[in-house]
Amino acid sequence: MPCLANQLLLPGAPAALTASLAKYSTNYEQVFDEVHQRLQSNGHATMLDLAGLIGWKHVQNAPWMHELYVLPSGTVQATTATAFAPELADAQRVAALGGLPGYRSGGAFTSVLLTAWDPSTFGVFDTLANGVRSHVVDAGCGCNWDDLPTYFEHLRRLALELSGATGTPWTPRQEDMTMFILGGGK
Repeated sequence: MPCLANQLLLPGAPAALTASLAKYSTNYEQVFDEVHQRLQSNGHATMLDLAGLIGWKHVQNAPWMHELYVLPSGTVQATTATAFAPELADAQRVAALGGLPGYRSGGAFTSVLLTAWDPSTFGVFDTLANGVRSHVVDAGCGCNWDDLPTYFEHLRRLALELSGATGTPWTPRQEDMTMFILGGGK
């Protein structure tokens, strides 16, 4: 279903989002940035990359973690390389990662991995960020942001609108960071 909102950003939202980005701790991004560099360099994720992102996302001891940790490294590398292939639609990337334990039940880890791979195209799904949408997005948008491809599409659109409104380039990753802060994240 196409989005019915003429413009996603509410008046005053660019200033609020810009201020919240300034509060985002660069130290918090250290693991994420290192994994991003590794994914770009290797063209696939390793078990270490996945573990780093899982730790970064603050998962404690989910039942699926054992399933993930016992997968052969080649399976992780092949699965992630498939998801990172050029010219795939968001839904195809999400589906490709569905074979990895922990990546089939929701958006958190799938979005973290795709965002670490390409933060200029993707953003991290977080319930804190998703919960503040009504503070910065027009009520005319009735889209289901729990659907990852829809979420990514809207983050890209918000980043584009913010770039125009602020005169500074924004990425979907920066947009998700600001919504995380607005939602009460540290």
